[in-house]
Amino acid sequence: MTPEIGAIKGPGNKFGRVQQEDAGLGPFGWYPVRFDRDSPDDDCWFELTKPDSRHQLKHTKVDGILGADATEHSDSIPHEFYLKPGSDRGILESPTLEYSPTSALVRGVFEWPEKGVSGPTFTWVRK
Repeated sequence: MTPEIGAIKGPGNKFGRVQQEDAGLGPFGWYPVRFDRDSPDDDCWFELTKPDSRHQLKHTKVDGILGADATEHSDSIPHEFYLKPGSDRGILESPTLEYSPTSALVRGVFEWPEKGVSGPTFTWVRK
């Protein structure tokens, strides 16, 4: 697939943002994703690629990849999303995208089938 730039919409139908100064404040000591924007700004953009059978969303400003953990490590849907520093992508940083046959909506979900986990969803919005 050709890489594309876009933003994610999540809880509250808000855009998610990541800021460098939030390093260490998210799950596992990584970056939190804060869903508090009505429209995307420079802190909201990700590059979407598909290096294998799953996708990857790399933040365009902060070095890291989007992930979500819906296992015993999370306590609420907004806190399940994170930005993992670097590019060491695991199953929970590898969403699948579903393209609606009836609209332009693209839904992303983080799944860990071997553990029986399906994480929170997000909507991909192209720039």
